[in-house]
Amino acid sequence: MLDILGRRLVFEDEELFELIACRDMDERYGLYRGDTLVDNAKSGTAAGDNSIIRYQLGRLDQRWLMIGLETNVWADCLAVQPNWLEGVNEWRPGTVSWQVVVTSA
Repeated sequence: MLDILGRRLVFEDEELFELIACRDMDERYGLYRGDTLVDNAKSGTAAGDNSIIRYQLGRLDQRWLMIGLETNVWADCLAVQPNWLEGVNEWRPGTVSWQVVVTSA
């Protein structure tokens, strides 16, 4: 949908690699009881039909391990201003800026 962004951070002895992506929400997303949708976590003020996913990987013994995952559901990635890359850098600032690591098709 949009470019996948990434950044690598180093804090003293610790290395962190983060990826952030925008995806279309799965229309089946939600809490179910049997086949009945109980709650899709979509409020009346939901921004859009996308989810923003941020993966955090940490380096341990020369291997990257998943150490965190954050999801913002019912977001509108296309409304991020002034554009996706700059908007994410403002929303999730850090000592290292986000960069495009995979371009959208």
